[in-house]
Amino acid sequence: MLSTEDNNLLTQVGSDVPLGRFFRRYWIPAALSEEIAEPGGAPVRVGILGEKLVAFRDPAGVVGLIKEFCPHRGASLVYGRNEIGGLRCLYHGWKMNQSGAVVDTPAEPATSRLKYKLCQPAYPVHEAGGSIDHDGWRGGCSGTQKEEIRPMNRVEVTDEFETLEATVRRHLMHALALARGNLRQSAMLLGVTRWKIARMVKRFELHDFVATMRREREHVTRTPLDPSTTAPASDPDAPSR
Repeated sequence: MLSTEDNNLLTQVGSDVPLGRFFRRYWIPAALSEEIAEPGGAPVRVGILGEKLVAFRDPAGVVGLIKEFCPHRGASLVYGRNEIGGLRCLYHGWKMNQSGAVVDTPAEPATSRLKYKLCQPAYPVHEAGGSIDHDGWRGGCSGTQKEEIRPMNRVEVTDEFETLEATVRRHLMHALALARGNLRQSAMLLGVTRWKIARMVKRFELHDFVATMRREREHVTRTPLDPSTTAPASDPDAPSR
């Protein structure tokens, strides 16, 4: 039986908890391309890692993934009007683009600079193989276009199954190295069961690698004793027995 602390560690996925930060280091599928296949079509609601988001494809074909609720009055952007360059909230007409910047506030005076002080949390997206993936680590409320997007740390769509196996093997070896060959800790790092880790070790013939990691762990934890340095020095003034 897991303790409350361990259960929270393995199940909570908010942006301020360890597992949530771990997942956000990877590109994660957020929606299917077919869900927003039509440019200028209706936005779709996306719930992922405890966040409520909206995915849309504007009339120019540019995909966006932003927080669902308008920064002005909290109205849902699922019902927003899909325009070139972003979504327009139906409540007061505020418009947010794909990078989260507020580009239009029609209800404000012409001299108002409110739109420069607010922004909508948004996430970089990558579309491939019928999937729209988002980078949860780089998401947030920047209000500027993210031109420099880090390379995708996932397997690109390919017909070569060996590529997928090589990637799985690399991630498995990385987890085993971090856990010093401990299968249970490796399973926690990868979010799978210990028995699945054992099967994967057998499949990829990593028994020697696991044994090497365990020997290194024993070498680090064992403190060698040197009699020449640990033996107490004799006191010449002490009485002889």
